Amino acid sequence: MPYIQNSLGFLIETILGLYVLVILLRLVFQYCGADHRNPLSVVIIRFTEVPLGVFRKTIPQMFGVDMACFVFALTVSMVQLALVMSVSGYPLNIAAIALLALSDILSTLVWIVIIAILVAAIMSWFMRSYHPVLYLAVQISQPVLRPIRNIMPTFGGLDLSPIIAFFVLNLILRLVVAPIGDFGRLLMFS
Repeated sequence: MPYIQNSLGFLIETILGLYVLVILLRLVFQYCGADHRNPLSVVIIRFTEVPLGVFRKTIPQMFGVDMACFVFALTVSMVQLALVMSVSGYPLNIAAIALLALSDILSTLVWIVIIAILVAAIMSWFMRSYHPVLYLAVQISQPVLRPIRNIMPTFGGLDLSPIIAFFVLNLILRLVVAPIGDFGRLLMFS
């Protein structure tokens, strides 16, 4: 019986986790002003447009962030966690599930930016022509790298801003995101 529970939990985590990633990519693309005609953007918009329409009717945009998209991602993540926990036999605690989902979403958002910076840095060494993934990676990484570049000069043509960004983003993961997840786990098992 635990084999079926584990397999079902894996399927739920994978399918809903990938959908949450798609929703968060849309959120990041919108926030960064990524090209909506990019092939990857078009696919992501198609997968999220209909359900987002429901959330957009009631949830406004705040501080340049599509809060409907954020709440939709949080909702799907909470459903994912609730289903996995119920399949695994854990008690359902709504506050704990909300905190764990928030932690997962924030962690995923930070990792999207980290990976975009890494992809933009590596692909810029090898590719001199237009590539849709490189273009999106640059558009995602610029809002993070630009303020660092304004403060820190380049050293002989060497741009150290990605290293500083990795450092700061890892601190955010450790000092902001991890405590939220730990508090959610504490609530879950108390």
